[in-house]
Amino acid sequence: MRRCLPLLGLVYCLAVPLWAADQVVELSAQQQAALEIERYIVNQEAGALSTPLPARLVLNDRHQRALTLPISGTIEQIDSLPGAVVAVGARLGTYHSREALALQRDYLSALDRLERSEASRRRDEALHEGGVISSKRWQQTLAEWRQRDALVKELASQLAALGFSAEDLQRLQQTRALRDRLPLRAPLAGAVLERHIEPGDAFTAGEELFQLGDVDQLWLSILAPAATALAAQRGEPVYFGDVAIGLLLQVGAAVDPASQSVTLTCLYTHLTLPTKIV
Repeated sequence: MRRCLPLLGLVYCLAVPLWAADQVVELSAQQQAALEIERYIVNQEAGALSTPLPARLVLNDRHQRALTLPISGTIEQIDSLPGAVVAVGARLGTYHSREALALQRDYLSALDRLERSEASRRRDEALHEGGVISSKRWQQTLAEWRQRDALVKELASQLAALGFSAEDLQRLQQTRALRDRLPLRAPLAGAVLERHIEPGDAFTAGEELFQLGDVDQLWLSILAPAATALAAQRGEPVYFGDVAIGLLLQVGAAVDPASQSVTLTCLYTHLTLPTKIV
């Protein structure tokens, strides 16, 4: 006989980036509206356990990300609204920053110094192989080139954190034209859950601009009586009525003293959310 865990209700919630595994908090009404999520009530099915179990759909904090920038600036344009599904690196909007302009200038200056150092490296390498200069002189030239090469890579990494793609960096090197308008890029593929800024808003370094989540990586958090949890086994299916919607991943180690319940964590495998594609 099939043993299943019937669910009384699915209440969607979302984890914020606490940077500790498996932490979740309730999904706000704004986030639910953005993803067009509804709430369902499931009646007890024949042959099921004597009491349906309440459950929440949750996003693990490892499957969501806040978009922040390490500099301050001003939002110019918004391209993606809450509910939009985007690819990693997709443009969510654009912004302007004097700090970004200064960083581009530093990058181009560092490239110029690296090019000069590269010419010196090639020259001294040939002279050293010909016995014209000492090993000490050659090592000094090589150390200087390595230092300047590392600086260029570090500045390129900082520009990437500001939204520069590899193509953007190549274009900057070729044209040497500073970009006044920069893209806000999605840090992961998923749905835009929240937008905290409007066009014209100023933002500071580290301020959350967007919140995104991978809605293909949802879990079920089920509150089960201690006796039910004791009988549950990892890997067994979880049912929504007669439909298998997940697999049991973990049985909580602690019993809640107030409700005498245990949290069961399940992988949700039956998700179909309405989405808007951009």
